[in-house]
Amino acid sequence: MFSRILATLALGSMLAVGCSRVTSGTTVQRYDAGKDAIVAEATADGDYALYSTFDSTPVVTYSLKKGDQLGFKKAETGKVVAVAGSNEVSIQDKSYIWKKK
Repeated sequence: MFSRILATLALGSMLAVGCSRVTSGTTVQRYDAGKDAIVAEATADGDYALYSTFDSTPVVTYSLKKGDQLGFKKAETGKVVAVAGSNEVSIQDKSYIWKKK
C-alpha cells in the first residue's frame, strides 16, 4: 500500500513538472493557458526553441539577436501567438515555454 502511494506521488510529480525539463537549455519565457501573454526580449544572441510544456520536441527554433522580441502576445483575432523576432507562430491555448539552447 505504501509503495503504491509513493508510486502515485512520483508519477504526479513527473506530470506536474512536465517533459520540458528533460530538454536542454534555459527557460527564458513562459505562457500558461488562460494567463496574460508577455513579450520581452532575447537576453543574448543564440538559438531559441518553443516547446509545449509536456513535449520534448520543439515546435519551432529560431536564431535571434540580443534584444529581438521573444515571448507571447494576443493576436488581433484574440488568440495567443508565440513571437520570436519578426516571426509569429499560432499556438493552441495551453502552456508553452521558450528555451535558449
